[in-house]
Amino acid sequence: MSRATSFLLAPLAPAARRRHYWLAVAAFTIIAVPLLWSYAGSAATLWMYIFHPSDIATWDQLVAYVANLRVPIPILLSLAEIAEYRMTGELTVMTRVLYPVAIYLGFALALWPASAARLRLAVAFVLAVVYLWGLRIVHFANPQTYDVIFPPLVLAYVVLLEQAARADRVARSGTLSALGAGLALTLAELSRPFFIYLLPFLVVAGCLALRRHRRRVATFLLPLVLLSGGWHLHIARTQGQLTWTNHSGYNLARNWSMIEMPPLVDEIGSAPLAPDRWLNLNTPEHAENSRRISAAIVAYIRAHPSQAAGHALAKLREFLAIPTGYYRWQPDHPGLRLYRWAAWVGLVWLGAQLVAAGVAFGRRQGWKIVAAESQLIAITAAMVLVLALGEAGEEARLTVTLLPLLAALPVFGRPRS
Repeated sequence: MSRATSFLLAPLAPAARRRHYWLAVAAFTIIAVPLLWSYAGSAATLWMYIFHPSDIATWDQLVAYVANLRVPIPILLSLAEIAEYRMTGELTVMTRVLYPVAIYLGFALALWPASAARLRLAVAFVLAVVYLWGLRIVHFANPQTYDVIFPPLVLAYVVLLEQAARADRVARSGTLSALGAGLALTLAELSRPFFIYLLPFLVVAGCLALRRHRRRVATFLLPLVLLSGGWHLHIARTQGQLTWTNHSGYNLARNWSMIEMPPLVDEIGSAPLAPDRWLNLNTPEHAENSRRISAAIVAYIRAHPSQAAGHALAKLREFLAIPTGYYRWQPDHPGLRLYRWAAWVGLVWLGAQLVAAGVAFGRRQGWKIVAAESQLIAITAAMVLVLALGEAGEEARLTVTLLPLLAALPVFGRPRS
């Protein structure tokens, strides 16, 4: 190995890593701030235009809203929007500030895992800049705030878990990192409904990563039990739902459109809640129909496994082609070709790490999956499958959620705690 190659690939010492990371963040900030300055997102409470923050004017209305919420509106994000609207009559912070800040933080945090070596950091920096540039174009037509909030929360979990698992961390610092990791993980779960299916595995992996520090394990679990545990206990007890959505069946139906719809119940309470609103989907009848559709799709997959597998591969191939337009929004900027190539670079890296994971399991080194970066690889791979097979029509928008995770260039099994 030449001296130049060794210089680029050699792991950085902790002090050098921190120095390189902050230099990269400073350079990225100079580029990102002008690009994001005038961008804003859409309030989560406005999903499908059923509710508006102005609907909640009293404590009784707030309690009723929380108690009866069934549609996939992130509860904590919605409560923050309602609070801002009650105080200011606007949603400036939650749309014009939070949206660009979340995008920036997602890519800034992605640079930390990559900062373990100079070459990885340089590639991650280029990917982050290209992804950011393309995201502004692709996400413009439907800039859902929760799309860009989810990645920095996942990356915050990964970064903080890595810090908490280090044996050389002083007790107080390690405990705070563990608390932050648990808080980031539960906030990520409360921002996307499908994440509940990954949460049990991540909780176990997180506890195993911290197994040498019992106090940190307990601190890590505290916010998960209080927030995710409390919310899911509520919806299970009052609504009989595992996930905080009554619309997942309809999302699946858009992807599995060849399946005949089962008999559905009449949605008698679907009248709009106010003028200029859309249909009210926040009803038990809509939840029942969603359940019936999901059951029909599962039954089809079981009855026709080969056809289902072929359809799944076709949809996965379509998703991995990295479309850049959806509905009437079909941008044709020539630079989007570079954006697509950059996305493929991240996906190829992800595929290589999945191969490394398979080799590790074959050598009975499965314990490496508990490492923070290994968990990031598993989360990203699972999200590719969920987003490719669980929805259709907005693949370009959904890809945005993956971009910071791909930019991190995680390595399977690193670091060994």
